[in-house]
Amino acid sequence: MDCELYREYDGGDHTIVVAAVRALGSRPDAEPLLFFKGSYVTAQLRTEALTGAA
Repeated sequence: MDCELYREYDGGDHTIVVAAVRALGSRPDAEPLLFFKGSYVTAQLRTEALTGAA
């Protein structure tokens, strides 16, 4: 991903950054990345967590 800074906003104790995406790629062979219960996981790990499989 290639981005260019568009704007910055004061968020109190942090800065909110807005960027314009200039280029974006993908990897068709890659697993999707999910945010689940406070962590990034693959779909396979999420399924295993829900079903209790190892």
